[in-house]
Order: sequence, then structure tokens, then C-alpha cells
Amino acid sequence: PAMDSSKGMLSPDYQAVACGILGHTNFMFGHYCKILMGKGDKTEARLLVLTTKRLYVLTTKQTPKVDTSVHILDINSVQNANDELTVRPENGNTLHFRGCDADTARYFIAGLDKCFSIIYPVVPLSHFISTKIDYSAPKQEQGISRGPCDDYYRTYQFTCEYHEVPQRTNGVQDVIKVCHDTRNRTFTADDFGLMETKDSIGMITALHYNSWFTRLHICDVKLRTDILDSILLLCRRTATLRDLVLRNIAAKPDFFTRLGEHVGANEHQTINYFDLSHNPIDDKGAAALGTAFETLSQGVAEVHFESTGLTSKGALSLLRGLKQNKNTSGLLRVVNLRDNQHVGAEGLQPLLEIMAGPNVVSTFDITATGCIVEQVMTSLCTCVCESLWQIRLGKNKFAVTKKLRPTFAQFLQTCASLGEVDLSETKLPIEALMAVCDALGSNALARNIKLNLSNCELGASSLQFIETLPRLQCIQTLDLSDNDLGEEQIVQLARVFKENSTITDLYLDRNLGKAKTRTLAVRALADLISFDGSPLKVLSVTDAKLRTDLVPLLDALAEPGCRLRVLNVSANHCGDAGARALGAALHVNESLEELSLDENDFTHLGFREIAAGIKGNTSLRILPLPLVDMVAAQKTNAKETTDAFNHIQAALAMNHSPSRHAVAARFGGGLHTPREKLLDILLSEISSRSDAKEGEYARAAQDAHRAAALMGKLRSMEQGIRDRNLHEIQSKLRGFAEDVSYTLTENMQFCLEELTIALRDETGLDTTQIWHPSAEEYETMFEEVVSKALQQGAGSQITTLASEQVQMAAQRVADYVLYRSVDRLQSTLAGRSNPDSWKQSMAATAKLANELTLKEPEGERAQPVPQQAPRPRDSAWIRAQDADLVLQEAAVTFDAPKETAGKALDHATKNRPKVGGRRPPTRVNRAALGYSDNVKQVTSLTASDPLAKTAAGSVGGVMPVQRARPVSFMQIDDKQDLTKPPPPPKEAAKDTKESKESKESK
Repeated sequence: PAMDSSKGMLSPDYQAVACGILGHTNFMFGHYCKILMGKGDKTEARLLVLTTKRLYVLTTKQTPKVDTSVHILDINSVQNANDELTVRPENGNTLHFRGCDADTARYFIAGLDKCFSIIYPVVPLSHFISTKIDYSAPKQEQGISRGPCDDYYRTYQFTCEYHEVPQRTNGVQDVIKVCHDTRNRTFTADDFGLMETKDSIGMITALHYNSWFTRLHICDVKLRTDILDSILLLCRRTATLRDLVLRNIAAKPDFFTRLGEHVGANEHQTINYFDLSHNPIDDKGAAALGTAFETLSQGVAEVHFESTGLTSKGALSLLRGLKQNKNTSGLLRVVNLRDNQHVGAEGLQPLLEIMAGPNVVSTFDITATGCIVEQVMTSLCTCVCESLWQIRLGKNKFAVTKKLRPTFAQFLQTCASLGEVDLSETKLPIEALMAVCDALGSNALARNIKLNLSNCELGASSLQFIETLPRLQCIQTLDLSDNDLGEEQIVQLARVFKENSTITDLYLDRNLGKAKTRTLAVRALADLISFDGSPLKVLSVTDAKLRTDLVPLLDALAEPGCRLRVLNVSANHCGDAGARALGAALHVNESLEELSLDENDFTHLGFREIAAGIKGNTSLRILPLPLVDMVAAQKTNAKETTDAFNHIQAALAMNHSPSRHAVAARFGGGLHTPREKLLDILLSEISSRSDAKEGEYARAAQDAHRAAALMGKLRSMEQGIRDRNLHEIQSKLRGFAEDVSYTLTENMQFCLEELTIALRDETGLDTTQIWHPSAEEYETMFEEVVSKALQQGAGSQITTLASEQVQMAAQRVADYVLYRSVDRLQSTLAGRSNPDSWKQSMAATAKLANELTLKEPEGERAQPVPQQAPRPRDSAWIRAQDADLVLQEAAVTFDAPKETAGKALDHATKNRPKVGGRRPPTRVNRAALGYSDNVKQVTSLTASDPLAKTAAGSVGGVMPVQRARPVSFMQIDDKQDLTKPPPPPKEAAKDTKESKESKESK
């Protein structure tokens, strides 16, 4: 009903005046009153008008105009006392309106509540404005529908108008829709393009009272001053934000001082996750943040202050605030102070005091803080470490004393939930290392611990530690990188690993650098990953300078006992020999899922080998781009390198989703099955005949063309059915997830009510101080978990089974149609062709069928299901077959075989020209001139023997050469062996004997 001026609405005359000034009549409140001018008691009559966006003070004397205006977002406080309404804006002078009784003040507050409900429909007015005026909140209109993400886009439009910045017409709505559909409650700067346009401040202001986004993540960007100010107001006003992540935003130290003040000034503060890493925080800012932590009613769960330049004094103030918060003992889980060299042991004292009492601290990261490792570990022996999961003490000095304390590392025996111990770069002495191993070996409760001992300079002393590995049944991951391990240590480590069945991840990076030989070490690692029952799943051997010695390790991937899932062999410079071994091993490996191989000097030929191996692999899914080798290979042969990486990418994509990419490959066009290829051959043969357009030939060809066209239609139908099944299954699972989450939410609300009633009846305590998630938060959490479980678990199995059945049904129909068409074409050719031509055609068809592995069905013509041929298990055999594996199969040719009957075979090897050509003969062929072989032998003997020349000269000068009589073919005996040279004649034998006697007498 219409209200008069006494109930918060202007009279018609004043309404006309206000409409003439403002240009519209959309008023939430209107009142004619007197405003206090200046510091005295002087007042003037004014019109007080409240619209959906601003509060106007209008003057009506002479020329009506706007005297003062305040945006509703700038109003901080509204109070009423002695018929005087006081409005205090954020920036500006306080406004005092006289002549406003209690009813007028209530209507004014009700109008403000209605204005804010349009912008922020969920948050009550008490979060925006501080007031003690009692009013009844108006009911929300039923026709107004809320948009996605708590109507964020409408709020964004309003805040852009408030800041007078242009808003983006596209992009923001799409991101909001994706966040709403995926139930994503994290506002990430990269997703919204926060730093690219001028509307960034509008986006942050829209988050001030938004109830959908509960996490703000801004990382690695430089924020403007206006955006930083808006973030400060967000921390002062928010009532729903829980995570505040501002990593590396290039803010000045005074910003964090103001941040602590704004966080502590919010009465409804809900932030309990603070990540301010990689920002400069001085002692004043740390003290302000510590004061804010002390006043937070809901406590602090996680604090991350990595690389912030904290000093001992700053860390003391910060951690002391955490200690004095009464909710810290039951809520604080993560403390990250790494890379703050000036913290020292004094700055960590409040944290150790927190852990000395009841606590739930799970992550204790003080890497590179300048503390003493021995002192910290000794202090932890008196702490409660039941929930401790990660303890990181790397990059700190171990001790200042030479004698090891008896209580060192005793707390490791009682940590039941311990998951990671980081002692990297601590130069741990062997006595301390053995004490850590004894403590971990005595811990019967901990499992799957990651032990990081990288860069501890173990060297030859590591043999004593290696011998204790069989006793460490609680270790799952062992990092011995950069410890100067030699070949002896690696061989011993591989031998001991076979006795330990729990260590599955091994890191040996930057070792073997000073070893003279590396062959035995590589062979030991190859035996370690290939023996039957090997537990090793992750192996990293980077920057070991193995070169071609790496080949045996890559060959071991092809062994049946290899169960390796992750392999990192980067920076070993093994060349194309390693690529060839890796490609052959990948062709038969069935376990490897992630492979890193950059900086190995691969050329385009090496990448071709790897691509050919991955093409036959079905397990590999992750292969980081080898940028260094790829750039070098692009310079020599860009085309082949690009083609190889395209094949690698296609193979990896198929391994990620085999069914989807297999269907895409089948629908990619061209001939897919051997039967389709055979049909195409028969059609080509019919088309080549002169009478192909007549009679039975034409009908058979027409039938075959219809069958070929039907194949494309069947494929389209199969794809449509698969997509429809997938969509229906996902919608059903989504509805089921909503039902399950709704049921779980109701059960949780009932459980909370029962617990509250029981506590109040038994103790009479007020349970309103206990924080519990709201029903909407419970529903969101349950829906996320249930949806993920259904889609990744049962949903994927159901969709895979349905897709396989559809594919098999379509394949059976296609095989039936193709078989009928092929049979009819063969029968037609058999009935109309001449016998010789048909025999040749059938022979060519049979040969082609054998090449395509297409066997004709026997008996009833059943359609066999094609199966993949087993792959060979020997990588050396694969490399021996073809040293240069091809990426694609050669095109199948269907030319008729050449006629070879009656022709002599050509000896390719014998007639192949040699390099550089044949050397011409230096001696004359004596047989061609009619001389016999025996005379040639004597002549050559005489010419080469000086004694024989002398003997011949004593008889009569030079020995006369006798001309032999030509031998005719009729004089050759049939039994004579022509392969043996004939015996020398008697005269030659006699002369030879005389020459020998002459030589002896000489």
C-alpha cells in the first residue's frame, strides 16, 4: 500500500520535485527534514531521498538541485537518537538530519536493506552497516531469480558502475557459468583475467559480500594501488571468505600492516587460511598480522610466509599471536616459514611451545630459517607429534657441538602419522644419519614415509647407511640425489634394494659424476627394475653423464618383470642410440606412465624412433616437452621433427582416452578394415572392364557402392548413439549425486541438532559459539565428493562398457553388409570372366587377402572379430629388424605381379658396383692367348726366384718358354675333376729340382 510522508514516502508535490531533479521515481525512501549545517546549530530544510544506488540530499529553494549525495556502499553507520538521524559515510563528512523520529529511522533502514538485498541477496544488512535501529526486514520478492554464483554478474555490473569503470560484455559470464556448473568456489585471478582490464577493481568489490566464492587466489602479478585498497576492504567486510592467497603481488611492506588492521577490525571475520609468500613483510607488518591472528574468533588453520624476509623479532610477534589465540590448539595445521634466513631458533620458540601442548599441527616447514637441526629435533622430543605428517628441516646447519645428544631423533619413533622427513643440504654426519635410521626402523606405526637426504655429502660413507635399508620397512620414497655416489655405492644400493619390498621411489640425480666407469652401475639399475617382483615404480637418474652407457637401462624397460611407472633420464646426452633403444622398449612396455628425456642430444631421427615406439604403446600418458632437444632438432630438420612430435602427441592423447580417439580414428575417412580394402579392389577391377555398365556387373557394382555408402552412415549412427548414451548417463549420475548429497546434508543437520540438544541438556552451555558448516556448504561438499566418485569411478566404467557394446554391434552389422557385397562381386567375376583371367584375378585376390590378414570363413560365413597380433617382447629383435623405424605404414599397392617365368634371376649383390669402381687387371690372361697353366707357373716361379734365373743362365741363359698345344674339348676325360689344377709336367719338375740344387750349392 502507498505510504504517506510520515511513513517514509514523499508527498506527490515533493515527489515531483525529486523526479525533476533525478529523472526517475524509483525511490526506496523519502522524507522532508532539516539538515544540520556546519558545527553550530544552524539547520536548513532539505529533501532526503534514497534510491537503489545512492542517498541524495536535495535543496528545494529557488532552483532545485542536488546538494549532497553518498553511494550506499560508502555508508558505514546509521544511528538515531533524539529524533536525529546520523549517517556516517566511509570518506566524507557525517550527515545529521533532524526531525526524523524512530518510525522514520526504521523505514530508512528498511529501505537500505532492500537496496542491499538487490546487490547482495544473501548477506544481512548488519554486515554492511553498523546500526542499533530495530527494524523488520522486508520480505524478498518472489519474482526475482538469482543468477549463478550468488548472482555475481549482477553485483559485478553494479560495482563497475560504482567505480565508474567500463564492464566487459563477454568473458565474465562464461567463467561464472563454468564455476557454477563445476561447483568451483575459488576466485582465481588468471581465470577472470583480473590484471588485463580496468574492471579489476569492480571484480574485487563484487566479492566483498559474495557468498559463493570462499577462496581468493592471486599469484605472481603486480597489483595496482586501487586493487590493493579494494582487497583491504574485502578483508574488512567479508563474512564468507575463508582462504586468502596473495603470493608475489609486489606490494609494499605498509600494505601488510594495513592488512593486519583490516583483518582484525572485521567482527564477522571468517578467513583462516593465509598465504602471503614471496612478499616483503617487515617487523611492523608481522606485528600487525600477529595481533589480527590473536583476535580471530574462528582461529587460523594454515599460515604460509615463505620468502617474506621475516626476522627473529617479526617471527616472534607473528607466532606469539597464533599461540595466544584460544582456537589454535584445535585448528592450526600448517606452519610454513621456509626461506627466511634470519628467523633463527629464537623466532621459532613460540611455535615449539604450541607443539608442546595439545595440537593438530601436521606440516612443520622451517627450511632455510637459520636454525640448528639438532636443537629443533631435540626439542621435538618433548612435543606432542601425534598429527605430525611433514617435518622439513633442510638447508639448515646440523649442530655446533661435536657430540650427539642422546635424545636426538627419539620423536621419530612415536610419530604414527609421519609421512615426510626432509633433511636435505644439512651435511648430516653418519652418526646422526644412523640415529635417524634406527628411530625410523623402530617406528612400527608409520608407513609410506618419504626420506629426503639429497646433497648431504654422504659419498663413500653411504655404504654404512645402505646396509640398514632392509630394516627400514616404513620408507616408500628415498632421495639420494647429489651425494657423490660412485659405482660401488650404486651397485651395493641395487643389491640391497632387492631385499627391501617397501621402497618404490628412488632418486639418484647428479651422481656418478666422478666415477671412472659407469657400466656396472647402469647394469645393476637395469637388473633392479627388470627382475621378477621388482617393487620399484619411480626412478630418476638425471644429469649423471651416462651417455651411451644408458642404453642397457633403457633396454630393461622391455623386460617382462619391469613395473616402472615413472622414469626420468634427462641430461644424460645418450644421443640417437639411446632414442633407438627407448623406442624399441616403449613398443613392448606396458607399465610406464610418465617419461622425461630432455637434454639427451636427440636429433629428428631419434624423435622418429621414439614416436614409432610410443605409437605401439598403450600406457604412457605424460611426456614433458623436451624443449632443448626439440629446438636443436628443429634447426637441422624442422619438418620431420614437427611430424614426430605430432605423432607423439596423437599417441599420448589416445592413451589418455582410448575409446574416444579410437572412434575418431575410425570416423576419420578412408578405408578402415581389410574387407573394405578388398571391396575397393574388386570395384576397381569391375570398373576396368569394357562391359562394366551392363547386366550383372552393373548390379553388383551398384550394390557394392550402396554398401560403401552405408558404412559412413553406420559410423555416423554409431557416434550419435555413443554421444547420446554418454549424455544420458552423465545426467543420471548427476541427479543421483544431488539426491545422495541432499540425503547426507539432511543427516548432518539432524546430527548437529541432536548433538546441540544433548550438550545443552547435559551441561547447559551455549552452543552458538561452536562453528559448524552451513547446510549449503555441507551440500556443496557432499555433491563434489559424490560427483567425483561417480564420474571417475563407476561412471567411467559404465560409459566404457556402453561404448564398447555399441561399437561391437555396429561392427557386426558392417561386417555382414561388406561380406555380402564382396561375395557377390567375387561370384560375378567368376561367372562372367574367362577361366584364365578369373584364375589370375582370384590368385591376386588371395595374395592380397593374405597380405591383409583377411581369412575366408569356413563353414557358415561368420564374421570374425579382428584381434590385435601379439607384439614381440625382445627390444633387440625389434631394433635388428629395422634400424630406422617408420612412423606410418607403407601404402598398400594392388598392382598385378610381374611375369617372371622363363627369365633368369638377377644377382643383385654380385652386380652391384663397388665404391670407387673395380680395379683394372694388371696381368695378361695367358689362357686366352693359348698358353697352359703349368708353363705360366714355371715362368712366374723363375721370374720371382733369382736362384732359378742363375741356374737357367748356367745351362744356356734364360730358360726357353715352351708353347703348349691348345687343349680341345674332345680330349677332356669325363671323370677328370676340372675344379683342381692339372699336375705340372715332368720337364717343369726337373727344372725346378735343378734350380733347388743350384740354390743349395750357391
